[in-house]
Amino acid sequence: MEFTAFFHPEPGHVQILVAGEPVIRAVSLRTGKENKRLQVELGPDVSTAVLDRSGDFAVVQTKGSMVEVWSVRREGQAPRRVLGPVGPLDQFGDFQHGFQGDGSKYFLANGNSIRFQDVADPDDRGESYVFAEEQEFLSASQDGRTLLRRIDKEVVNILHLDPKLWKKDLCITLGRDLTADERRGFPTWLPDRICPPGGR
Repeated sequence: MEFTAFFHPEPGHVQILVAGEPVIRAVSLRTGKENKRLQVELGPDVSTAVLDRSGDFAVVQTKGSMVEVWSVRREGQAPRRVLGPVGPLDQFGDFQHGFQGDGSKYFLANGNSIRFQDVADPDDRGESYVFAEEQEFLSASQDGRTLLRRIDKEVVNILHLDPKLWKKDLCITLGRDLTADERRGFPTWLPDRICPPGGR
């Protein structure tokens, strides 16, 4: 029997997911027995799943290598999907994801994009960074805003997701604001003016 084990938000427990079963089980470390009260049943296409540190959400990978986030701890309600499906995930595992600290903001760095979304807020439109080429994300900071990525076989660099820093570098490099043609590749919510007069 194949299974995966992770920490459990409930002290003194470990979460277990048995291959082929869409159920996250909680096992007491003291007794070695399952705590049925903490059991979470998800959809039938689950390949892997793990609860976040709060126990409010489960990050799920489906059989099609897609990612979903489920809300799992609502009194009297069955677990429900709040994000996804997103993907498919990089087939070689060069993606990074997780929750920022103990909060509900989830990040996924995969393929040619990095996405942040507060899964507890249905009105949150999220924040996305899209690249012209596929990326290999090797590691990420806990907040997902600093990533280690492979550029080619011999070069690995650090990517900082800091819009203020990007804005400053853009204005210094160009010495002017973006043209209408250049703006086509950027998000529609970009302000009308990025750089001050003179580009600095």
